[in-house]
Amino acid sequence: MKSALLASILALLLSALVGQASSAHAQTATELIDRGVSLRERGSDAEALALFAQAAATGGGARATAQMGLAEQALGRWIVAEQHLLEALRQSEDAWIVRAHEVLASSLLQVQQRLGTIALEGGLPNAEIVLDGVSVGRLPLVTPLRVVAGRVVVEIRAAGYVDFLREVIVPAGGAAREVVTLVARPAARQAEPIVATRTPVAVATPPTRPSLPPVAAVPPAAVPPAAVAADSGSGSARPLGVAALVIGGVGIAVGVVGSILRARAISDYGSPSCLAVDMPRIDVCPDARERIDSATLIMAVGFISGAVLGGLGLTLFAIGGEDDAPADSAAMACSFTGSGVACRGRF
Repeated sequence: MKSALLASILALLLSALVGQASSAHAQTATELIDRGVSLRERGSDAEALALFAQAAATGGGARATAQMGLAEQALGRWIVAEQHLLEALRQSEDAWIVRAHEVLASSLLQVQQRLGTIALEGGLPNAEIVLDGVSVGRLPLVTPLRVVAGRVVVEIRAAGYVDFLREVIVPAGGAAREVVTLVARPAARQAEPIVATRTPVAVATPPTRPSLPPVAAVPPAAVPPAAVAADSGSGSARPLGVAALVIGGVGIAVGVVGSILRARAISDYGSPSCLAVDMPRIDVCPDARERIDSATLIMAVGFISGAVLGGLGLTLFAIGGEDDAPADSAAMACSFTGSGVACRGRF
């Protein structure tokens, strides 16, 4: 009787400890997810992904898996993002997944538009598959490989065979197929010894060139002073300055338009419609966030280019004014005569 009572007490204590441990894990996972969401709001997607992965490992459930997929989407890790989003959406009975289903399904569609599949046929069993320099498995394939759409370099390696190398175009949302044909390496031939022989080389004597008579120095031609004066006044910088000022004004106008668009996008991003199911705004309203970034770039380029070109235009305009000033047209020339020196001048 006493032993049965003692066993019951121990069982109750053990169940209470297990319950407290599970509650502590759940609380820790929730805190990690909340911290990760805050980091994503500040644009720290990589740090947030690490917290979401830690939460998933400590019992975060479907919510942690979904947040991992969203963070991987923001980081451009399309293949693993698709895997985690699909895994989260399969848990359709989870209350959080039900509330966030529309956002998650939209994100999954955007990710899948970046991906395609590639099927490999033929080859040899156990041959290594390398895509874009990364080993992804061995032949034969049970299912086609999921890859990022675009140009994919496919390499198949097998001992004793020449590496199979192809560049395959995988369409977005589509599939590509490649037949692998491996060719055996030729047997290596034994190298024959090479006997070095020395052949006498005739040295050619360069022919002698006849000496040439010295060339008399020719004095440089005199440039008339009037020509020099005409050249110094050409190429005024004023037209360039005017053009730079006009283009700078256009840049300032573009910057003003960018600032207006940015203010509107920020207003849309901060509206209540971008708040839903305790998720980052960037996942609920990705279009508004992209408009903010684009408008910020337009505003910065417009204002900076306008300021630089405006300053350059003012400088060229001032330099051009100095170049257009009238030059002194006085000139004098002297020459030796039989009786002395004769000089002529123009003033």
